[in-house]
Amino acid sequence: MFDIQDSYRAIRRTAGVYQRGNAVLTVTGPQRRDYVQFLLARSVEFAGVNSCVDSLLLDEQANPVGAAVAVVAAEFIDVVVDAPQSWLDHAISLKSDYDVEVDTTGKLAVQVEGPQAWKVAGPFVPDRHISDVLLNEALDTEVNGELARLGRTGTTAEYGYLFISSSASLLSHLAAQAETVGGGQIDKAILDRVHVEINYPVMPDQLRGLTVFECGVPWLATVGREDAYIGSDAIVIAPPHRRTVAAIFADNDCPAVGSAVSVDGEAVGTVTVSIPRLGNQDGLGLLVMDDPMAVPGIAVEAGGVSGMTVSRPVIAPESWSEGMEAT
Repeated sequence: MFDIQDSYRAIRRTAGVYQRGNAVLTVTGPQRRDYVQFLLARSVEFAGVNSCVDSLLLDEQANPVGAAVAVVAAEFIDVVVDAPQSWLDHAISLKSDYDVEVDTTGKLAVQVEGPQAWKVAGPFVPDRHISDVLLNEALDTEVNGELARLGRTGTTAEYGYLFISSSASLLSHLAAQAETVGGGQIDKAILDRVHVEINYPVMPDQLRGLTVFECGVPWLATVGREDAYIGSDAIVIAPPHRRTVAAIFADNDCPAVGSAVSVDGEAVGTVTVSIPRLGNQDGLGLLVMDDPMAVPGIAVEAGGVSGMTVSRPVIAPESWSEGMEAT
C-alpha cells in the first residue's frame, strides 16, 4: 500500500485502488426497488437497469449520516454503503416491510480512480472500448475468473470505476492491475483531502450535526420527493442560515476542528473538517459559516491562521483534460 503522499499522487496522476464502503447490500425480490427507494435520500424510481445512483443517507431525524451508491441489475440491486453500523442495522430491519431478501455478507466493493483508471478498467470491458462506458453506466464482467459488476462512478472527479464481486481477491487483483500504470492500493486517509477538493462529502465530520443543506451536499438527495424514505418525516426544506464552504490556508495546516472562524474580527462560524497539508503546500478545510459569508472569496481567520474561502473543485483534475486513447 502507498503511503499518504504517494496515495495522493496515485489518485491525481495515475490510478488509486481502495475498498469502498463498509458494507454491500445485495437486494433481491419483487419489491427490491421499493425497498432501496426507501433507504436512499436520492430517488432510484426511474433509474434504469445497468445504472448507478449515488445518494446521501439520512437517519430518522433527517440528519445526514453517510453515503451510498446503488448499482441496478436486472434481477438485483447492489447498494454499497458507507454509514454507521446503527444505520445498517436499521436498514436491514426494514426488509420485513417488503417482499425482499437482503444479503450483506457475500460481496466486496473496490473503487479505481485517477486519470489512468480507465486503463485499469479497460481489460474488463472486452466487447468495446472503455470510453464507450458512460458515466453512471453499469455492466457485467469478470475479474480473475469471478463474476463481477463494473460501474462508471467515482468520488474524486477523476475517471472512476466501481467493481463489485464476491471474489476475495478483488482488491489485490485490481491493485496489481493499477501497478502496471504506476498506481496501486492507496491509504484511504488521503480521501478526506481529495473529497474536500472536489465537494464529495467527508464522512462523518462534514455531516455531523448539520442538515442536508447546511452540510453542502444536497445534490446527493432528491429534495422535495413526495414518497416516504428514511428521514422524510423530519427533513426541513427551508433555506438554511448557514452553509458549508471550503477554505485554503496558504503555507499552513488548516486549524483544528471546532476552531472559531471570524471575518474582520466578527465570529461567523467554525471549522468542521481540517485537512493537514500531507505534502501539499497549503492546508485545506471545510467551514460552516453564517450567511451571507459562506461564499468563495472571503478572507477568514481561524486559530490564528489566515485563510480564504474558495469555490470547488480547488484543483484541476487531470481526467478533465486527458482523454482515453483509442485502441
